[in-house]
Amino acid sequence: MGITTQHCIKGASVLTFATESKPNGIAQPAGCDDRGPGGPGIPAGTDDGVGSCAGGLSEIQDDVDLFFKFMTFLAPAPRLAIDPNINLQGGTVFNRIGCAGCHLLKDYVTPSRPANGVPGNFTFRPRSDFLVHDIGTGDMIGNKGDSTATTRLMRTAPLWGLHHRTRFLHDGRAGSITEAIAAHGGQAAASRTAFNALGTSDRNAMLAAMNSD
Repeated sequence: MGITTQHCIKGASVLTFATESKPNGIAQPAGCDDRGPGGPGIPAGTDDGVGSCAGGLSEIQDDVDLFFKFMTFLAPAPRLAIDPNINLQGGTVFNRIGCAGCHLLKDYVTPSRPANGVPGNFTFRPRSDFLVHDIGTGDMIGNKGDSTATTRLMRTAPLWGLHHRTRFLHDGRAGSITEAIAAHGGQAAASRTAFNALGTSDRNAMLAAMNSD
């Protein structure tokens, strides 16, 4: 996100992502970024650091906390109008070829009194199981010590709001839903093969239903 962060977790200062990055290994010249001067408990180059974590303090840096709250309260994008028969056919095909194994066709409901303040008893269908899978699109980025298998895992992306998007997959490499499906492999290889074998009517119905999300 390009946010330089320090956090306090039960009195421990977490500085892993606290200092200003160096794009391509080249430090940014003074005045071109938000580098702070540092201070007690704050490394130089930290933007809006927490400071001392004494007394068992737990605190998330402001920029990250505000970004988290912003994302939490975003409403789902409304669906576009679609012929109910096409939507039913498309959803049936989506389920039949296995896409719904990860992109679940189920409703989630928020608790009656959510602790984070979002609307209670709110029904939404993000079309995700929110689990990680190896579908052949992982970019091999992970933490130090992660196995190759771990770095191939990607969390199932929700499909709502597809009609707002012009690029697909986590890195935007696909220019259409069809291209994104073609990039699926690994655990999703069978679904990709089944999609490629669809007749024109079923394929068009499925894509129309997805494009209405």
